[in-house]
Amino acid sequence: GEIPLTEVRHFNCIIKAALLMGDWASAEKLFHSMDDIGLSKSAHTYAAMIGIAVSSGHYEEALDLFAKLRNDKKVKISSSVYCSTIKACEKLQQADRGLKILSEMESEDVEVRVPVVAVLVVACCRDCGPSRAHLAQKAVELFERLLSMPISKSSELGCVMHACRWLNKQTMPWRHSIDGMILA
Repeated sequence: GEIPLTEVRHFNCIIKAALLMGDWASAEKLFHSMDDIGLSKSAHTYAAMIGIAVSSGHYEEALDLFAKLRNDKKVKISSSVYCSTIKACEKLQQADRGLKILSEMESEDVEVRVPVVAVLVVACCRDCGPSRAHLAQKAVELFERLLSMPISKSSELGCVMHACRWLNKQTMPWRHSIDGMILA
């Protein structure tokens, strides 16, 4: 027989399994069915769904889920959820939106970790241009902040290197001010 799914943790496990398989449609169906049976979504549920959305290219859906999560005052938003959401902003070339989310994160006293700042450096580099020069300066400021942060994992070092490569690719007027910081 079929085992009834009656607890949030059951849904979280199955949603995470869908994440591992890259199955957005199944995860979304499970997520919405929680409402049908009266289960409240946890921070882990939202984290899994936002992560799935970003990793499978459903960036707008990730931002919609984040907006719903933001309205759920019972759920505390984690640093990893903020990071995934900012990654969606980066992919959609909405650096300003990502910067607003960073500001919200700081005002909520959520720890800003290396991956969040690194993703924003990339977002600002991707999104800047002649009409958006403020993003070039913001990329430099964020990179300087990134260099002052403690790095405790090799994955965090990878984030810093990725941000560095993005800064190094740029050929903008502000380039001379960061040449001393760029790793070859």
